[in-house]
Amino acid sequence: MNANDFNPIVKTLPKEFTSHQFIKAFIRANEAEYISELKPKKGGFRELNSKIGRILEDNQTFLNIQKGKGKVKDENVKGYISENAKWTRTDI
Repeated sequence: MNANDFNPIVKTLPKEFTSHQFIKAFIRANEAEYISELKPKKGGFRELNSKIGRILEDNQTFLNIQKGKGKVKDENVKGYISENAKWTRTDI
């Protein structure tokens, strides 16, 4: 799982999106990869989703995205409302 895997997913998202929206889109496109990354993780969803957030943050220029300030709340992959980052695509 790396930024090269994320680029096609980012391009399917609206101009503004959240980390949760990205993760859900990634799972739809790459369910087997997400599950294989999840299984060995002792921290489960939270640890893996944090890793995805770090990849987004560390590769903003490559992915043509910019992290917003502060946090937003929306539904995570488990159906709970929780805080996460908001992103803006810079290529549209």
